[in-house]
Amino acid sequence: MDLEALRESAERILPPSSKPLTGGGKLPYTARAQHTLRSALIEAREQRREETGPDDVVAGLLAEGRNSAARVLREAGVGRLPRRPL
Repeated sequence: MDLEALRESAERILPPSSKPLTGGGKLPYTARAQHTLRSALIEAREQRREETGPDDVVAGLLAEGRNSAARVLREAGVGRLPRRPL
């Protein structure tokens, strides 16, 4: 996967905001973010891992499916991540 192509695709789909963050830069989790993180945790548990890793988060993003990150990944040809061996 070409990281620069992913970055360009992400910037095209979701341009950087010009609005400054308020409240110390902390943002509440949206319903989609909560679903993504829950899916990542489930993915890690299904693989019998005690920790949730980046690949689990990507799998969670793809499982949620309606977020900008999933769109960028689908455009790059990622539909489902291969499972890591136990």
